[in-house]
Amino acid sequence: MRRHELSSTDAAVFDEVALGAEIGEVGLITTDGSPPRYACPATHFYKSVEIRGRCDLVDDLAEKAEALQALMEKYQPEGGHDPIRASDPVYAKALAGVAVFRVSGAWTAKVKFGQNETAQKRRIMIDKLRERAELRDLETADEIELTLEATL
Repeated sequence: MRRHELSSTDAAVFDEVALGAEIGEVGLITTDGSPPRYACPATHFYKSVEIRGRCDLVDDLAEKAEALQALMEKYQPEGGHDPIRASDPVYAKALAGVAVFRVSGAWTAKVKFGQNETAQKRRIMIDKLRERAELRDLETADEIELTLEATL
């Protein structure tokens, strides 16, 4: 189903949806060779969110504007734009053309950055990630470092 074909009359499509997404920094920790050929040290670190509930397409322009304005306030708190309002003709076409969804239900979140490991082992992981410096390694090392600060 293409996006422009969705409407609030297609509610059955959105009943009891389950959405899952990994968000934020993700790092892969490979086996470290001790003991030899032992795979258990391999893991990955992540932030994730799972949402279970009902998803409805928002048709009301004022509700769309409110949701989009909230995003602007989050990601561009310094302003520099006219507030998004359904009554503002500048935003009429954009509000009519954008799909905004309301999700109601329950959500869970999980963060795994080595919190179950000793501080010493987390420091070793941080050093190895910074040394390897592959995609997302530095951000992952920073996240692991935050777990050390949280335990102080």
